[in-house]
Amino acid sequence: MIRLDGRGARLLLTAALCCGCAGSAAGNLRDPNAAGASPVRPVAVNDEEFAERTYQLLLDPEPGPDRQNLLVGVVRRQIARAGARFDAGHDAVGLRALFGAFLLMRSGEYRPEILEGAAKPLHAGATEVSRLGYDGYALSLYRMLESQLPEGREKADVQAHIKAIEDFARSTHGDGPLEVASSEARRSLQQALLESDPEGVTRAADNVTRLIRGAIEASTNEQRSLLDRNAAFEGYRDGPYALVALYLRHGDPRGALNAISRADLEHQFPPELSETLERAADDGDPEAWTRLYRAFESAAATEGAIALVDSMSMSAAAFGSALELYRLRPGSLQGALPLVSQLVRYGMAEVATPILNAAVSADSPPEHLSVCLTVVLNSIVAEDSAGQLDAARRLYAAAEPLFALSEKRSVLGRVAPSAARVRYVMAAVEARHGESERALPLLERSIASEPSAEALNLLASLERQRNRTDAALAALDRVITQAQATKDGIAATDALIHKFELLRDAGRAELAKKTLDEALVQAIDAQRQSKPGPSQARIERLLARVLEQYGNQAGIRRATERAYEAANGDARQFSATVLDAARRALTLGDLGAARAAAQRAIEAKLAPDEIVYVALWLQLLERWLKVTSDGTTEEAYATIDDASGWPAKLRSWARGKLSDAELTKAASDGAERTEARFYTTLFAMSPSTPAAKVALKDVAQSGAVDLIEVTIARDLLAPPGPYVLPAKIAVP
Repeated sequence: MIRLDGRGARLLLTAALCCGCAGSAAGNLRDPNAAGASPVRPVAVNDEEFAERTYQLLLDPEPGPDRQNLLVGVVRRQIARAGARFDAGHDAVGLRALFGAFLLMRSGEYRPEILEGAAKPLHAGATEVSRLGYDGYALSLYRMLESQLPEGREKADVQAHIKAIEDFARSTHGDGPLEVASSEARRSLQQALLESDPEGVTRAADNVTRLIRGAIEASTNEQRSLLDRNAAFEGYRDGPYALVALYLRHGDPRGALNAISRADLEHQFPPELSETLERAADDGDPEAWTRLYRAFESAAATEGAIALVDSMSMSAAAFGSALELYRLRPGSLQGALPLVSQLVRYGMAEVATPILNAAVSADSPPEHLSVCLTVVLNSIVAEDSAGQLDAARRLYAAAEPLFALSEKRSVLGRVAPSAARVRYVMAAVEARHGESERALPLLERSIASEPSAEALNLLASLERQRNRTDAALAALDRVITQAQATKDGIAATDALIHKFELLRDAGRAELAKKTLDEALVQAIDAQRQSKPGPSQARIERLLARVLEQYGNQAGIRRATERAYEAANGDARQFSATVLDAARRALTLGDLGAARAAAQRAIEAKLAPDEIVYVALWLQLLERWLKVTSDGTTEEAYATIDDASGWPAKLRSWARGKLSDAELTKAASDGAERTEARFYTTLFAMSPSTPAAKVALKDVAQSGAVDLIEVTIARDLLAPPGPYVLPAKIAVP
C-alpha cells in the first residue's frame, strides 16, 4: 500500500473539504452547569442492555438529569468492557475501548462518578499510553486513577508516575518559547480529548492559539534555534487543524470558528475549511459533516499527517463528526455508516446493530443489506479476536432482523455476505472455542440454505466428535460430490483426507486405504493443474499430508519446499506451511525438520500466537527424544516478548514461570483447557505411556475441533497402516 507522507495527508484533509460543502446544525459545547446541577443517580447498565442503552444515548443529545444518569451508567459499563479487553491481553484494543468510553461524553458532561470501580482499566490504559509516549493521555488517566485510590503504596506509585511524566516533559521540550508552547499545546489537546471539561477545552484552544501566533511571529526570525524553528513550522502548518479537531471531538464547529475569530486568525485558515465549519454549524445540511468526517478519518489513518495532533485525537474528531451526522440522518444508511465504523473501532460494535436495524427496511436494496451484513460479520470476527466471545454472541443475536430482511424472496441470493455465511462464521467461532453444542444449530441453519464446502466440513468435524461417524461421512461425501462437479481439486482433496482420517480412526482399514489412495490421485491431479500462488501452496500442503500417511519422506520434503516457494509473499500461506511442517515433525519424531521449521518461523517473524506453538512442539519433541536443546527453542521464545493473552501464558509455562495448575486455571474456554491438558500431560511423559494415551484420547474427542493439538492427538493414537503407495503412481 502506498502511504501519504505528512504533507500529502494535509493536502488530502484540505481537499476533502473543497468540493461544494453544505452544512448542518451542530450541538454546541454543553453548559458545564447543565449536567452538573442535579445529583447523579447512575442507571445500572449490564452487558445485555449496553447496546440499546448506548443507542438511546447517541440518538438523543438533549441535556438533563435523565441523560446524565444514563450517560454515567453507559460510560461505566464501557470502561468495564475496556477492562475485559485488557484482561484478555489485547492492550491496543482495550485502549481504544477505554477511549471510546470518554468519547461518549461531550464537554461539560464529565462526572467523577463514572470512575467508580474503574481503577484497573484506568491503570492498564495509563500504562499503555505511557509506553506509547503520549504524556497528555497518561497524565489524564493517572490523575483519574489517583482519585480512585485510597492512601497507600499504590496511590504513592501513581503519584510518582505523574511526577515522572511532568519532569520528563519539562526536560525534553527544550528551552525555546515555541518548543515549550508546542509541548504544552500537544499535551493539553490530549487531555481535552479525555477530560470533557469546558475549561480544559478552552485551555487547549488557548495553547494552540498561542503556538500559532508565536509561529507567525517567528516565521521571519532567523535567529531562533533550529528546534524552535521546527516548532514554529509545526504550529504554523498544523495549528489550524489542531484547533478544529479539538472542537469537532465535542461536535462543536461553532466553537472552533469562535476560537478562530477571538484570536483573529481567520487569515490563517483555508477558506474551504472555514466555509465547511460555517455550514456544519448553521445550515442544517449533513454534507458538511460528511466532509469533516472523511477529512479527519483520512488524516487519522495516515501516520504523521498532522504532527501536533496524534492519530487518536484526529480519530476523536472523526467520531464527533460522525455522531453529529448520524443525529441529522438517523434513518439513513449513509448517515449511519460513519458512526457505525467508529463504534466498531472503539469497542462498541454491539451498538452498531440497532443503528443498522433502524437504517434499513423491507424496501432497502440488496446493496444496503450487503453493507450491513458485512459490518456484522467483520464485527463478530473482531470481537472474537479481542477475546470477547459473549459480545460476538450478543451482536449476532441482535442482527436477526437484518438476516430476516436479507432472506426475503425479493433480495434472496443478491445479498453478500448472505445470512447463511454469517451463521457459518458464528458457528465456526463457537467451534473454535470448543462450544460444539452452540455451533451445531447455527451450522445446520446455514447449511439448510447454503450448503458450502466449509460449512459441511465443519459439520463433519462436529459429528465426528459426537461419535456420529455415518453422519460425518455423509457430510463429507456431499463436499466431495460438489467439489468434483465444480472441478475444485483442493476442496475435494481436503474432504478426502478428512474422510480417510475418520475411517482410519473408526477402524475401517480397507475403506480407509481406498479413500487415501483416492486422495493421493486427487491431490496429484490438483497439484499438476495448480497455478503459482496461494492456491498452489494449499494443495502442496495437502499433498504433503497425504504422503505423510504413506511415510514418503522424500515426497513430503519436496511438497513442503514447493509450498514455501508458492507462499512467497503471502504471510498467511507461509505461516500455515510452517505450522504444518512443525506439526508433522512432532508426530513423526523428526528433530531436524522440527528445528528447521522453527528457524523458518524465527526468520519470518511469525506472529506470537503462531511461533509459540512451533517452539512448544520443538521443545516437546526434544523432551521425548531426551536431547539437549540447540538453542532454537529459546531463540523462538525470545522473539515473542510482546506476546499477550493465551500465547503469553503458554510461553511463561513452557519457560517454567507458571505451574501446570496455573496454566490450567488461566484457560478461559474449552479450547484453551484442551490445550492445557495436552501440553501439561505430554511435557511430563511419553505419548506411549498409558496415562498419556488417556489424555490424548480426551483431547482427540474434545469439542475443540479446530485445534491442531486435536489432529496431533489423533495421529499419535492412530492404528498403524501400513499404507503403501499405489503402483504406477509418480509422486511429484
